[in-house]
Amino acid sequence: RWGSAVNEGRPRSVTFSQLQNIGIKNPESLAGGDVDDDLALLVGYVLTVSVLATVAGYVLPGQLSFFVPYLLAGSTLALLGIGSTNPGLLIKPKNAIAGLNPDFAKRQLRHEAAHFLIGYLKGIPVTSYNVETPTGMSPHVEFAEFIGEGERANEPVERSELEVMGPLAMSGLAAEGLEFDKVKGGQADLLQLQLMLNRGRPRMSASEQQDFTRWSVYHAVELLKYNRKAHDDLTEAMARGASVVECIKAIEGI
Repeated sequence: RWGSAVNEGRPRSVTFSQLQNIGIKNPESLAGGDVDDDLALLVGYVLTVSVLATVAGYVLPGQLSFFVPYLLAGSTLALLGIGSTNPGLLIKPKNAIAGLNPDFAKRQLRHEAAHFLIGYLKGIPVTSYNVETPTGMSPHVEFAEFIGEGERANEPVERSELEVMGPLAMSGLAAEGLEFDKVKGGQADLLQLQLMLNRGRPRMSASEQQDFTRWSVYHAVELLKYNRKAHDDLTEAMARGASVVECIKAIEGI
């Protein structure tokens, strides 16, 4: 299967109806991100702070009974500030909340296995992967050569390269969309694709970029459905922490 999809698919206009027909449960949610988890974190924090502030106001002596509740209330604004300026710092608490959902682990595994598989089918070597987040690091798959990172991060991107990288970037989002009503792990992938489109040569108009993004999802779905057993076997291998070589064997059915 290595590199078997390098020359497959050509960009075309794709509608939400076509995405739904090919298997995406809720196309409108593809760009929605993890808004539910953000809201859960904010509501949970506000409720906790409210309880602590009320208790502090009653039990602390003198001026502390005024200043401590005030500082606790102000920390909510600090949380909002962090969320808007450096949301990466909130990955660990958000993952802790999201982990309460029994679908969380499966969602992460299917998402990252899709990136691994599509990269393999497109002939892009995988060097490592991570589906655990003990240090707050986002789950990810590392590729030996990726035009969105390293020395090539600011270079122009040819259309032929985008036709390979687009479906790769959208593959995790596509995998979630095939199995869940809401896509939660797509914001970073969409941003990564947008940054590549901004460097595309020749330049695409806004409508062309939208069409290309939808096509990238569509083509990723095509590949995932055609290689469903490989995706399933790879997901199982990654779930048990298999090495990259063992994951490749799972894809190839060896």
